[in-house]
This record gives sequence, structure tokens and C-alpha cells, in this order.
Amino acid sequence: MQPVPQPVPQPVPRTAGGKGGHADHEGYGLLLFTCNRGDGSMRQFATQVSAKAFDGLLVVEPEGTIDYIAGLYGRGLAVVMIDDRAQRPRFPSVATTNRDGAEDAAHHLLALGRRRPLVITGEARFGCTRERLAGFAEAFATGGQPIDPGLVVEGDFTVECGRLAASRMLDAGIAFDSVFAHNDLSAAGALQAVPNEMSPSWASTTSPWPRTPSPR
Repeated sequence: MQPVPQPVPQPVPRTAGGKGGHADHEGYGLLLFTCNRGDGSMRQFATQVSAKAFDGLLVVEPEGTIDYIAGLYGRGLAVVMIDDRAQRPRFPSVATTNRDGAEDAAHHLLALGRRRPLVITGEARFGCTRERLAGFAEAFATGGQPIDPGLVVEGDFTVECGRLAASRMLDAGIAFDSVFAHNDLSAAGALQAVPNEMSPSWASTTSPWPRTPSPR
């Protein structure tokens, strides 16, 4: 099996490590291949495909390669994609419940009486970002509290983007009573910027990160 990581902060090491341990336990080998060098990485990967160095592909899709991967699947290679980014590929894939998770986060904040969430998204080009924002916004709208577009800030899933988003709102005097971050790293960054006395409520669509507090 061969994972092809997409450089988004935290999921790839967890995914590769988890799959590697399971593969060893079951008596299989794991070939890890990264795509940090763009076209050069893909050319090297293509030589491994030609050499039939592996018989299955577990892939986090590098941008712009969906048709290439679909072609490998069409030629008989076993393929499973992790996180289809709402593309619905023509081969097996597994994905997180982005929209449902965001709706749950919204319901959590609404139940606490929060009405002005600061929303720190991922990059708009990702399907997961669009799905999370849509689910969160719909839940708030259904609850009679449409989110303020001025409180929606595009980020890049990093600690720094979360810190900057919260800091700029505070510096501009724009009030918010909660934070909905599209991943735990940006939530942790926002936490660094918000004074303790504000005590906002927090929600994130991804699993708990060790240094962030539980939603309250």
C-alpha cells in the first residue's frame, strides 16, 4: 500500500503511522511516498507504478491528480482515497462527515446561548472547508441567528492563522462570543489570542488536540 500525503498540517502523520502499524501486524509491507516536490515527486511516483512496486494505493490526493488516480484504478490498481474533498471520485473513498460535524458544533454553541461566533475556516479551495462552513451557517440560520459574514475569516489550518484571525478581530473592536475553527490547530491559535476573561465557547470539527481545552 502507498499513501501519497497532501501537506495539510496534522492528519497525514497520524494516518500513515496508523496504517503502517496495522499493515505490519497483518503481514504486509507499507511503502510511504510523499509529494512535496510537485511534478518531480509525481514523475518518481509514476516510475514506481510502472515497476509495479506496490499492489494497492491508499492516497491523500495531491491537488490536480484525481484523473490520474482514477486512471490507475481503471487499469486495475486497488485504490482507496482518504478525504475525497467533496469530489466524489469514481473509485472507493472514505471521508469525514464535514457538514454533520459542523452542524453539531453550531448546535453546541447555540445551546450555550452564543450568537456571534468567529468562524475560522480552512482554504476555500478545499471541499471540506465549503462543507463545514455550509453546515455551520445553515444550523445557525435555522436557529434564527444567521452568522455575521464579517466574522468569517479564511485561514489555512495553521496555529498562526487562528491567532491572527482572533487578534485582528480584537484589535478592530469587533465583538464575538465564541469561536468555530475548522481544525484544532487554528483553534489553538485563536486560544492564544483571546484573553482569559472573555471565556468564549469553542468548537472544532476535528478531534481533540492535546493543548486545546474541551468545548465549554
